[in-house]
Amino acid sequence: MTTPTGARVANKAGIPKQAYRRDTLSNTYRATRADHSADSRAASQAKQAHAKQFAAQMIATHGANLIVEDCNIGTWARLRGKGTHLFSPGMLIKALEQEAKASGGQLSRASTRTTAMSQHCLCGQPVPKTLADRVHNSPNCGLRADRDLISASLAAGVTFTDAADPSTAKVDYELAKNLRSWWEAHQDAPAWSTAPTTSPTTGETGRDGSTTMPLPGKQTAARPTPEQTTHSGRRRNRRAKTRPKHLARQHDPLRVKS
Repeated sequence: MTTPTGARVANKAGIPKQAYRRDTLSNTYRATRADHSADSRAASQAKQAHAKQFAAQMIATHGANLIVEDCNIGTWARLRGKGTHLFSPGMLIKALEQEAKASGGQLSRASTRTTAMSQHCLCGQPVPKTLADRVHNSPNCGLRADRDLISASLAAGVTFTDAADPSTAKVDYELAKNLRSWWEAHQDAPAWSTAPTTSPTTGETGRDGSTTMPLPGKQTAARPTPEQTTHSGRRRNRRAKTRPKHLARQHDPLRVKS
């Protein structure tokens, strides 16, 4: 049997005369495709598990009521492409929403049109910034800090007329001004996190001396060591070093076309 090489035989419109599903696949190609599917499935499950774990830690630290900006994640994907796909912000927000609801709270979305938290200071004055400006530097009150931390501080003062409607969100700058004295005391110091960092299992105290109280039913078990991990069942011998990085459909020599 002669294995054809080169481009797939197609008509004048560029449509292959034989459908891909009718190709005769070699055993090596089938095994390689199965390995790729297993790797992709494992990566997706690991990403979901990491999002759920982070959401549980976030709720345990900051409470069950959270506020996020009502952004179009599809726009992020078009602008940043692969970086957004690896980070999966939509998956993280969904995990936070589910964890907050399970803990008796809720995750609210605030419209960026009515709040514009990235374009304002704690004093209430506008501080225009582009996406490239990652440092908040207010010419009005002299506050200088990371722009994301300032936005998060303003989010703590967001109020809603209707929590289900993001367009009713507004920033209460009287509440936000209460954080001004804290920022004045810390803007020249290292940017330590104010989140509780004490472990509920070891009792070790974090930098700020606060404690973390675990949620009921949300105890996190310690990760087992390699010596404690047991494997059962048949283990697949993955050809990680020999298999191709991508599966080419038209020019892969492992595909046998009739």
